[in-house]
Amino acid sequence: MPYESYYVDSGKGLLKVGTGVVTAMEIYHNALQVAADVERSKKLKYALIDFSQTTELQATPDSIRQVIEVNRKTAQLTPGAFVAIIAPDPFAFGISRFWQAFAEDLGWSANVFHGRPAAIMWLRKELGLEGTIGEACDEFPSLRIDVAADYEL
Repeated sequence: MPYESYYVDSGKGLLKVGTGVVTAMEIYHNALQVAADVERSKKLKYALIDFSQTTELQATPDSIRQVIEVNRKTAQLTPGAFVAIIAPDPFAFGISRFWQAFAEDLGWSANVFHGRPAAIMWLRKELGLEGTIGEACDEFPSLRIDVAADYEL
């Protein structure tokens, strides 16, 4: 399946990764699975959705609206969560912004980025980790940064 979810950071984070051709049906079914796992969803503080390995995103505004309706259940369990979407492809970026605009009333703070470093930095800021490296980030180890490797100083 080219669209998969991984719980990270002791269940406080959700990483969704799309590879190859990703369909709206896969995204929809994935959202249903997350919404159905109530106990896991209650622990979530953030989600990072990564379309950087997606070669084609087959989604329409109507299919995205359907995903948002499923997201409503998860949003009730995760008020104030943060969602960062990585979408370097112009179409994936546009459809992700469409999701962001129609998902405003979910109670999540969401943003769409062209690359991973900006998405990680935004999540770190929103989670109160801005300016921390190492031990201060132990709660969210998947959001650690290697300043020398990822960023020019």
